Amino acid sequence: MREVARKGVGKDTYLPGWISEGVESAELDLELLSFERLWWKYSLAEQRLQEEVSAAIDELRAQGAFEGLDFQERLDLENDVEERIRSKRWLQIFREVQEAHNKRLPKSNPTLITEKDMLYSTLDVLHRRGVLDEILLEDCLRAPLEEDEAQDLARGKQDGHGVRLLRSEVIF
Repeated sequence: MREVARKGVGKDTYLPGWISEGVESAELDLELLSFERLWWKYSLAEQRLQEEVSAAIDELRAQGAFEGLDFQERLDLENDVEERIRSKRWLQIFREVQEAHNKRLPKSNPTLITEKDMLYSTLDVLHRRGVLDEILLEDCLRAPLEEDEAQDLARGKQDGHGVRLLRSEVIF
């Protein structure tokens, strides 16, 4: 395995340093994944609010309500529309936000990163650096040889000879 890793990263590479960089890369990937999972997301009520606000503003545009208004006046009108719609939904939004805040992270895994995530991240780093390709290539080159030797060994045991045949031997 060490030989294959050397082929993947280069013979002159300082392997402990390379491994350290790979670990840092995997840790960064996992931190980003944790951040994505912990990132605050809109509640269902907030999503509906945004959709309703967008639809109302689009309708006002279609009716020409924004014609002749400067940038600040348009923003004020859009904010007024959002505030009116929000005033109808504020209690529902407040409840959903409170429910989300009340959900606590599990004490055993506050980052929400699983062992499977760690494995995938590690394999991803090895793949990006070409090590998995070298392992696959080495496996493809060795597998036929090892399979032939295993079959020869099995045939020898079946015949009762108990003799291990090597590929380089020629038997007449």
